[in-house]
Amino acid sequence: MMSRKFAAPLSRDFNRWIACGCMVLAGIAGVACSDPAPSGPADAALELQELPEWPDGGDGDAGDTADLDASDGDVADLPEAEVDDASVDGADLDAIPEVDMPADLTDEEDSAEPPVVWLSELDSVTAWLSMADGGDEVKYLAPVAERTPPEGYPGGCAFQNMAIHAWHLTFLRTFPGLESLTPQGYASLVLARNTRVWWGGSLYRRPSALHPISGVVGIFAYTIYGEARADSVQVPDIAAVDAILKNCAHGLADRLVFVPSTDEQRQLVFSQHSTLEAMGVAVVFN
Repeated sequence: MMSRKFAAPLSRDFNRWIACGCMVLAGIAGVACSDPAPSGPADAALELQELPEWPDGGDGDAGDTADLDASDGDVADLPEAEVDDASVDGADLDAIPEVDMPADLTDEEDSAEPPVVWLSELDSVTAWLSMADGGDEVKYLAPVAERTPPEGYPGGCAFQNMAIHAWHLTFLRTFPGLESLTPQGYASLVLARNTRVWWGGSLYRRPSALHPISGVVGIFAYTIYGEARADSVQVPDIAAVDAILKNCAHGLADRLVFVPSTDEQRQLVFSQHSTLEAMGVAVVFN
């Protein structure tokens, strides 16, 4: 910051410099030039804050502006700046590379395929993975023989995308006529033995588990939902679900294994293990 003792000389010299420059330009243009209007205290303080320190002119006075006085010189004698037109005219504009503009992100989003909400079959492990959303579970619904599902449901099996619907209830509400399905209504359609129209459960991937019959490493264990009562899921029911899943999830057929998920189912499987195995149903206990 400039000290106060140089403020007044600098202000006078600066004004004189502006005035001289104005006189030179006035001589060229043939017009009158008046002295610059004095600035008030506030403007002066602002200018002092913004002005840089002047270089020393050689006499030790940092405010010396003698070298900047143009009144003794002739503006006409000043050399003109030279422009090399050839360097401009000869420029190779074709050599400038074109810039590829990025694609419109909005167009990309609009053209993206919508996610698959559910699959009616699993023909491979990849299909199962596409529904699992990075997890180890895919929920399924399978039709109960000789039972008619609600009219809005298209029929067959359904393996739902867990990234979109983690629960059967929210998934079923996407179908016409089921938008207002209640938990009690869901229990009647999926859990209750006498009224169910769908078998419901989950299909888990266990990549390091051994298949109890074939010995293959890596299984898909399925559960069957039911009520907390002994007769909710019986041996014929397990065999029926096993057959349906081997058909709908045929890409996983040789790796499917039933896993009991309630105390009632565990007691049933423990006592009927050999019967189920004779029917081709593989069983493991969790």
